[in-house]
Order: sequence, then C-alpha cells, then structure tokens
Amino acid sequence: MLRGPAVRGLSARSPPLGQPLSESPYGWVALDSPPSLFLHSLACQKAQTVLHCCPALKLLSPQRIPTLAPASIAIRVPLPHTQDAGIPQSKSLLPQIFPFCLLAMETPMTGQVCVVTGASRGIGRGIALQLCQAGATVYITGRHMDTLRATAKEAQSRGGQCVPVVCDSSQESEVQSLFEQVDREQQGRLDVLVNNAYAGVQAVMKNTNKAFWESPASIWDDINNAGLRGHYFCSVYGARLMVPAGRGLIVVSSSVGGLQYLLNVSYGVGKAACDRLAADCAQELRRHGVSYVSLWPGLVQTELLKEILLKNNNADDPILKQLKARFTSAETMEMSGKCVVALATDPNILSLSGKVLPSCDLAGRYGLQDVDGRPVQDYLSWSSVLSHVSNMGWLASYLPGFLRVPKWIMTLYTSKF
Repeated sequence: MLRGPAVRGLSARSPPLGQPLSESPYGWVALDSPPSLFLHSLACQKAQTVLHCCPALKLLSPQRIPTLAPASIAIRVPLPHTQDAGIPQSKSLLPQIFPFCLLAMETPMTGQVCVVTGASRGIGRGIALQLCQAGATVYITGRHMDTLRATAKEAQSRGGQCVPVVCDSSQESEVQSLFEQVDREQQGRLDVLVNNAYAGVQAVMKNTNKAFWESPASIWDDINNAGLRGHYFCSVYGARLMVPAGRGLIVVSSSVGGLQYLLNVSYGVGKAACDRLAADCAQELRRHGVSYVSLWPGLVQTELLKEILLKNNNADDPILKQLKARFTSAETMEMSGKCVVALATDPNILSLSGKVLPSCDLAGRYGLQDVDGRPVQDYLSWSSVLSHVSNMGWLASYLPGFLRVPKWIMTLYTSKF
C-alpha cells in the first residue's frame, strides 16, 4: 500500500498481492501522478475512474514492474484472462468497469535528506513535492514562513517529511544556520542539495528590451545575489556535510540563458556562471564521490510567470508575445522535480557530474513524462530552435521533431576563440 498519512485506513479488495503473476488474471498499469487522484479512484472502485483521472497511463508487462520510474504508481486491474499470463493486449480492454487495488508507490529516496532552496513556489516547490513523494526528508527554504508552510503541507501529503526554514540565500549567516540545523537534526546526513533560490524574475521582466546601460545598475544584485552568490554559499556548506560521507548530489537550476543571449546581460552572465559553478565544483568534488550538475528546465508554468502574463497586455512586446504562445506547452513546476529524483537515484550519477543537463535530455534518458501525462517538449530539436528564430518559423514546421541540434554545434556556437 502507499505510504504516508493520506492513505492510512485504506485497504485493497483483490486477490492476495503475493499471488504469482502467471496465475493472476490481472493486468498492470502504471501512472505518473500525485496519489490524491488515485485515492479518489480507489474509493470509487472503478477502473474507468482511473482512466478519467489520468488518461496517460501505460500498460506494463510483469517484467517491467521492477523498473517503474521513481515515484510512479502501479495498480493492477482485473481484466479478461489472455493467453499472455493475464496481460491485456490493448488499451481497449481498460475501460471495462472492474474493482481494482492500489499495489504500490515507489519511494526510492526513503531515508535520504534533501535541501531545496527557494521552494515557496515555482520550480523549487515542484522539486520539493517530487522529493517528498519519493519518500525523502526535505528541508525547504524561502523568505516567508506562510508560503513555506503551504508547500510543506502539500509535500507531506505526498509522503516523506518536509521541514520549512526561513532563509535568505543571499545572507551567508542564514545559510550557515540552515546547514547547522540539518547537521544537528539529521546527524550530519545530507544526500541532495538543490540550489534553486532566485529573486530576479520581477527585475528581469521590468527591464526587458532595455540595454544594460539603460537599466538600473542594481539589477545585477536583484538577479544574482540569491541566484548565484547564494548558490555558492549553499554549495560550500552543503559540501561540508557531503564530503565526509563520500556521497551526495548538488543540483543548480540554470537555463539556456547560460548558452546564448537571453533577456538581459545580468541574467545571461548569472546563468553562465551557474553552469561554470557546477563544472568547477564537480572537478573538486569528484574524488570525494559527490556529484554536481546544472539543470536546464525548459519554459516552466510557474505561478509568477502566469501572473505576469495575465497582467501585461502589451501585445507589441516580442518577448511577452513569445512567452504567451509557448506557455500552454511549457513544463509543469514538478517536471524538474522528476528530473532531480531520477538523478538522485541513478547509481551512475558521477558519470554526469559537471555537466549541463537539459530537462528534455533527462526525460529521454530516464523515460520521464510530465506529471500531467504530457511528453516533455524537446527545446533542443531543430524545429523548436528555428521556431524562435525570426523568419525561420516556416522551415521549423517542415522538420520532424526527432532532429536535434548536435552538442558539437552548441559547443562551437559558444566558442569565444
């Protein structure tokens, strides 16, 4: 049964879970979605309800059950017995109405301790939710306890434990206090640190289409105090817990703005520095068994971005126009969380240390879908890249989505020599 307070008292109505698959007239399905959807379905006792709540389900053979993606949910549905050990031959069988049982929710990070900075909302919140859903104990930081408590409440409903801590990442004393608390309460254990704190969205959006000399000089601090300086502080104190243990993963949230000009100078320099922070820290951490990677999400449906797009009706702003056009196909806030869970549970994570990891690449590597069942948009495909280039949109529509920009072209593009 699922772990966590949200499912206490529930029982499954089905043949014993220990019954051999070869003797069971049950088909297997796996669904990547929050448990709450399935608790409702369990109460309804109808397989059709599962389809209604989450149509993007996948059929699995018995051999695939041990390889479920982290934090996915497996259920089994009684179906007409087939010659293949009771495994349905097509999805057309699923809408039949049968009682079903919740089998298991994987919690691959049970016992692990994580810190996610900037987790009151946005990407950090999504990462915290997924880490708790995977069974971890997660310390979340932000500047306001009320929003932190709201995140913690939802995170704990997914499983795991969530500890809200007020902390301004731009202040070294507060960062030091945070990691001293983790050290004290978790006996020195820290498995995952996600450097995600960022306070520059409003500054970026207020100064779009302005040259750096036309913007207030203070925009540098607005964007890079918490979002770069703070990442370094957290990396220092986080590494002091990880290195003695000989294990750990540090993730820094960055973006394609570290590769090419995007939005403004302060933003691009900050993101390029995040990528270099990951590369150089990885160089020194590798021999201690600690990994450090830079995560590039695509465009993300954050609460703040949605609010900005709704309030701004300037149809002549090309950046806002492009953001509005792409918002519905953007990643959910929890997609980055699925990426972090996959990385944290990868036994070969050291082979990726120091690298920039786009979310679309990780989706392919680990077989991930977004939490709403959508495939992750490949923003490194030629069709996606050219669709954002002036006068090249017509060509993008003719290119198949599987044609991707080679990494060597990206390397040459950023060459400064």
